[in-house]
Amino acid sequence: MLFERLYEPNKTELIYHYCSGDTFNAICTNKTIRLCDIFSMNDSMEMHWGYSIWMRVANNLILELGHEFIDSIDEVIHISGTKCLV
Repeated sequence: MLFERLYEPNKTELIYHYCSGDTFNAICTNKTIRLCDIFSMNDSMEMHWGYSIWMRVANNLILELGHEFIDSIDEVIHISGTKCLV
């Protein structure tokens, strides 16, 4: 498991997540947020923000995991993007 993928905000940082009351309760109970398909987000900047996080994490892990693995994940992200631009 890639523990580096876990995001830990500092104490002054806010995270906004639009959801139902039941989902909010699950987030508070489990202390986790699961994200949906990047192309299903309702804010176009979320995709750019999400990809910038991926790039930062990928750059931090590239020596540990190797260029081939990181490149294969990045390719999946780009291929999925082209399939959603219909």
